[in-house]
Amino acid sequence: MWINRVKSLYDPYEIRLIGKIEAFKSFKRSLAYFFNEKKLYRSPTLSLIWQIIDRKFDRKIASANIEMRGVLDHAVSFAATGPEYKWDSEEKLYSDLSKIWFNSSVMMNNICRAKGIEYYHILQPNQYVPNSKILSSNEIKNAYDSNHPYRDPVLKGYSFLRDNGKLLNRQNIHFIDLTDIFKENNETFYKDSCCHLNTSGYRIVVEKILEYINKESKCSQK
Repeated sequence: MWINRVKSLYDPYEIRLIGKIEAFKSFKRSLAYFFNEKKLYRSPTLSLIWQIIDRKFDRKIASANIEMRGVLDHAVSFAATGPEYKWDSEEKLYSDLSKIWFNSSVMMNNICRAKGIEYYHILQPNQYVPNSKILSSNEIKNAYDSNHPYRDPVLKGYSFLRDNGKLLNRQNIHFIDLTDIFKENNETFYKDSCCHLNTSGYRIVVEKILEYINKESKCSQK
């Protein structure tokens, strides 16, 4: 969304898209509040209806966000667009994107260390990474959408992130890849079709991060 930070005027089409996204989010919150306040979740049928509607609006929000990022052709400011970028293949595109990700982490680490701050970079798990988890029946039903707009980028891009994460470690930057943290576990941890976890899933992630931080802290003290 860099373009929206540097250009002075919004295109009317963009304003409508922003309004649409916020309207979808507001509807989701209102519906969830209504079902909770009226205790409608006690009914399996009504609970299922809520889940179907909620997932539908998750997809609408994701599609609208992708559409927002695609509305760049009218930008004329160099500050907004930067130098022209071309790529020969999707592999080249994702490789370059992962290098930006890598260089950003290196710079953040350098800034933190200059101020005496410990920097840790975590690659979160994602249900669309192949063979990263045995999905439960609940996750297959509620947290996996073969048409989700984020699925394709994960399939094509996560391997580049993982490879560059190894390079971060070689530069003595604290990096931990949690992609396979649920690999042998068939419990339900993903709560939606995007990437978000339930309380049990986040607890495992947090424990793993703390374990890593404690280990690295002890090594640095030796």
